[in-house]
Amino acid sequence: MSKIEMTKVNGKYAELRVKFLEEHAPDMLEAMINDGSLYEHLDFVQSLVNQYIDKYVDKSKQSAPYKKAESECDLAEMNNIITTAQIIAETDAGAEWIYTLPDADDETAEEDKSYDDMSYDEAVLDIYNDISKAKSAISELEEESEEE
Repeated sequence: MSKIEMTKVNGKYAELRVKFLEEHAPDMLEAMINDGSLYEHLDFVQSLVNQYIDKYVDKSKQSAPYKKAESECDLAEMNNIITTAQIIAETDAGAEWIYTLPDADDETAEEDKSYDDMSYDEAVLDIYNDISKAKSAISELEEESEEE
């Protein structure tokens, strides 16, 4: 396997994605290294997860419990709400974009899915489909926070 230059891997979520791909999709990881798309993919995942978490935390700051804690100057409760939101958002983002393989449906366990017959082009297409789903999820979150 080609060597990954970890100095080019920027951020916690990108590092987690590398570890996941090393363990669960080494052939896909190798192909991305060889065609030069790995670091762009990792930067995208890092950015996507950061955006999702930021939007989720911002939305939690608009909640009634947060506003109550803010009006009472209850810094501990405000921090608790923000920390809880961040943990929930990280968990959701991990399941959606870090710890997933292309086209893994909810009904099929990742271990049961075979990628041996998938061509590189099919894998790339699946990744871009996941990216589209991610962008839709962020847009939905933005729309929800605008409605409130």
